[in-house]
Amino acid sequence: MIRHCLFFLTLVSVSLASSAAEVTVGEPLTPLAIDEPGELLYDGEDFSYQDWELPTAGIGKPHILQYLAATTAARDQTQAFTDALEENLPTGTFHVTTVLNLDQALWGTSGFVKSKVRSNKKQYPQSTIVLDEDGLGQTTWTLAPKDAAVIIMDAGGTVLFFQEGVMDEAEIEVTLTLLKQHIK
Repeated sequence: MIRHCLFFLTLVSVSLASSAAEVTVGEPLTPLAIDEPGELLYDGEDFSYQDWELPTAGIGKPHILQYLAATTAARDQTQAFTDALEENLPTGTFHVTTVLNLDQALWGTSGFVKSKVRSNKKQYPQSTIVLDEDGLGQTTWTLAPKDAAVIIMDAGGTVLFFQEGVMDEAEIEVTLTLLKQHIK
């Protein structure tokens, strides 16, 4: 009986591992589609959502993808990086996509998170903001729970940099230099 249980647990573990992929520098990011609720759109008066899919062919300029647990602690992990982007690189020379993992939000805070996201979309209308209700990005890319990840891709969609958690000053400098090299 114990042998059967262990065999079953091994099968479940293997099947879960095979459905996820790690983020690998030098490779394209594994495709991801989120439809619940999806990408937040703002037309100047109203907000709506649409299905979102990670561009698989690249977007023609460097792409910064932030995947965050929908918590203040995760947001704070990337704050120094996003501040450095604003201070050091011209707007429009790169694209930012922020995906918030609502599955990791604290109980009862999703209304606050959505309100904050709407405020951010008004402030940064050129950015892509995606709400991931079920944590699909976390499982697809095998990211740590309750954390933040920064993934930088070149114009063609190849991963140039990947970091989970807080970035120190040296890592931020590396990313800025990397982005400057890839900005046309």
